[in-house]
Amino acid sequence: MQLTPETIFLLGLFLFWSIIYVIGQIIHADKHGFKIFLFFLSYRSKKFKNAIQTLGKKYTLFWKTLATVGSALAFGLTIFATYFLLGNLLKFFSPIVESVPIVPVIPAITIRLDSLPFFFTAVALVVFLHELAHGVIAVSEKVAVKSAGLALMFAFFGGFVEPEEKSFEKASRASKLRMLAAGSAVNLAVGFLVVLLLSGLFAPSAGVVVNGVAENGPLAVAGVRRFDVITAVNNTEIYSLQNLAEYLANVTPGDVLVFRINDVPVVVIPQNSDGKAVIGLFGFNYHPFRLGFDRVVGVNFYLFLDWVFVVAFSVAVFNMLPVYPFDGEKFLYYSVRDYVGEKKRLRLRVLINVVFSGLLFANMILSFLLFGLPSA
Repeated sequence: MQLTPETIFLLGLFLFWSIIYVIGQIIHADKHGFKIFLFFLSYRSKKFKNAIQTLGKKYTLFWKTLATVGSALAFGLTIFATYFLLGNLLKFFSPIVESVPIVPVIPAITIRLDSLPFFFTAVALVVFLHELAHGVIAVSEKVAVKSAGLALMFAFFGGFVEPEEKSFEKASRASKLRMLAAGSAVNLAVGFLVVLLLSGLFAPSAGVVVNGVAENGPLAVAGVRRFDVITAVNNTEIYSLQNLAEYLANVTPGDVLVFRINDVPVVVIPQNSDGKAVIGLFGFNYHPFRLGFDRVVGVNFYLFLDWVFVVAFSVAVFNMLPVYPFDGEKFLYYSVRDYVGEKKRLRLRVLINVVFSGLLFANMILSFLLFGLPSA
């Protein structure tokens, strides 16, 4: 039985965590600031905590002003996340409008192995900035920070900031909302900044980047490799993935095609798939790097920025969904808690979680039933 690269990756991950867990038990890792469970590791850092406190105590008015704006944005993100999931759920039952698959993030299953380095780097950056924002705003609101540090969960790197519960509860409602909104507000700002960088550093689409080829497919047989760039087929200029798909729609399986790849002609013979001509391509639009670096460097930098945008925007939106353990759950609860009697608060929190968890899981279940588990 031949193991797939995805299976090898997952087995390696399980082996890694098994070894880490055993070592943690032997050396009593908790005495050294570590907490180790199966698939979870955290390290409390005094330096990180002190840096947050120093930063939060400076420019207090500036941080509070930004956090107030962030609170308004957070309300908008909560509304948008709810609207998106509700609208998407209705689209599953529409014969005209196509819904968007909502699937959990599972490395090597819903995200391709070759995308993992970009994805993990983007997650580490986005989560670190997210938690840093929580910590800085907490300090500016005079809420004590209990601990801060770095964390690794399954295969995801990030950071954490833990405010003292009593100090948090004593804070005003406005202070609580500013703290809870800070992470998503920063993520949204990062997403917009990345859009500006992408539009400024990269030219409009001028071809198709080969991000992967099907095993024994036409492009693989022709010797095409990852990060090669397709700019023409049979002297017809190709500007985008859609442009290429439109051209191939008029091609018959077995036709001889001459691709221009990295300015070199390459012969490709499409295969037959349900009567359609396919070339075995996983690709995306090629945007030339305006700064003139090597093509591969430019493509990798574009992929990194693109993943940062996707992760930052996704975290900004879904983190404000009122579902535990997302910040949106506490944000909505503390927004309305003072208008509800003390005896009804627990029921209110349960109701919020049931309604919005149901909305999220309904989208995920229907996505799996209709689309399976796609790989990004």
